[in-house]
Amino acid sequence: EEPDMKIDSPNYNQSLFSLTLSPSSPYPSSSMTVSIYAPLIKQFFDIGKEIVILYEKAEHNKEICSLLLQKYNCARIAVQDLDMRKTENVTFFSKKENYELFRNFIICMQRIRKFIGDVSQLNRVKKYFFANNIESIFTELINEFEGCMNSLNFSFSVQSRNEIMIIKTEIRQLSELILNIHGVPDTTQSKQDFFNEIGLVTKKNKYFQEQNIYNIEFQNSVEEIEPLLEGQFQKTNVVRSKKIEKRIAYNDFSEYCFKEFSDNSSSLSMNQSNTQIEIRLQVNILKELKNSKHIIKFFGVAQENSKFYLVTEWMEFGNLNEYYTNYRENMNWKTKVRFALGICRGISYLNDCKILHHDIRSENILINYDHEVKIANFGLSKKFSEFTRNISHNIENVRYMAPEKLLIEEGLSHDIKRKKQKFSNNYICIFYSVGALLWEIAELKKPHSDINNTEMLISIRERVRKRYHEPLSDDVPDIWKFIVKRCEWNDFKKHILILNINLNFFQFQLSYGT
Repeated sequence: EEPDMKIDSPNYNQSLFSLTLSPSSPYPSSSMTVSIYAPLIKQFFDIGKEIVILYEKAEHNKEICSLLLQKYNCARIAVQDLDMRKTENVTFFSKKENYELFRNFIICMQRIRKFIGDVSQLNRVKKYFFANNIESIFTELINEFEGCMNSLNFSFSVQSRNEIMIIKTEIRQLSELILNIHGVPDTTQSKQDFFNEIGLVTKKNKYFQEQNIYNIEFQNSVEEIEPLLEGQFQKTNVVRSKKIEKRIAYNDFSEYCFKEFSDNSSSLSMNQSNTQIEIRLQVNILKELKNSKHIIKFFGVAQENSKFYLVTEWMEFGNLNEYYTNYRENMNWKTKVRFALGICRGISYLNDCKILHHDIRSENILINYDHEVKIANFGLSKKFSEFTRNISHNIENVRYMAPEKLLIEEGLSHDIKRKKQKFSNNYICIFYSVGALLWEIAELKKPHSDINNTEMLISIRERVRKRYHEPLSDDVPDIWKFIVKRCEWNDFKKHILILNINLNFFQFQLSYGT
């Protein structure tokens, strides 16, 4: 989150911008020296680093963020030159008015940083979306930026008409995402409800991540906010595995999935009590995910004797791998496109709620009575998946693992600690898994299915080293090939955004009349 900051400026609506310049040095005297500028120059570069990070994390309005990043890069060159050639620029540093101009320039860069942070994330773009002022604020920021650059005699390129066209395209895509991808009705109230839900889940998720699960007060709160489900369900003879069974509600005969969970991971040391408390705290938040029909519905946690169960909706046709194996005749391209779009819609919604799915693969895509796909086996932490998945360790996820992450897991990358930090919470790794899953849907077989299970890890790792990619059959549509290729791109900065994957598949689906 950006810190609250305050600026006195007649040119900005304070409800949109609440910024503050960090404490500055006293107003300089006439004996101004170069050293007085040092804190401002450092602050400028610190803001720049944050802008770069925000751009790399941008999920929406990426091109708008890119345009503003270009402006920063232009300014960075000028400031670097100013800083490096202090002796030659002594005249600049000696002028009192330049100090105030530079301070104003820092304020402008802070505004740009905050704007990028807001418009690049769906949970923060709401105020601009309803005010319909993304373009006007962008233009105002650019005008202020160019004014500062001109006042400081820094060279820069002026805004072009092409930039305005890019902004209009980005704004249109944002509307298409909400209406066509997330399926939100075209009413103001529906859109507000959609944004409010994302904001609520994001806020609750952030609070959960900041808490100590072992804190007694935090644990005690679970009984109030997420009580156990008791005596509401009847057993059936339908058992999908040792830990998964179908039960029926007494009141309305609706069907539910009961998945037994326990602390069965050797890498974790939480006892059974702490396990069920953490699961319940997370389920309390995950139950709020109501605006996507491609996300499994959570209902709570139930206890029977000493066993605890995660209760979700029942998915009649099992997982995606089972479905295309048992109902192969149904898997024409119309169905494949529908499944692909549904999966990407669900992942997009999770991403916008700041929930990362750490194990995207066909076993975690479930099919309901209506032959619709839903994403399952995710939580607010990796521990949630560890506790609730069907087996304690599954080498199958190696088939879908991003190369960098795979090499890190095997200890083959240099500077492992740094790389783990870089990729552990990175959406980019998700895109690779999405690409592998899309490949599977196209080919109706798992990635690297030609490799024997006993040698899978070693063989896939060797393929990764050689930058090998599974080929797609000739009959696979070009747009499908393009998306898979972009998902698996070795240059992470050029990976396709989940928004663009959705928009491409949405247009592709229209060609089938659905």
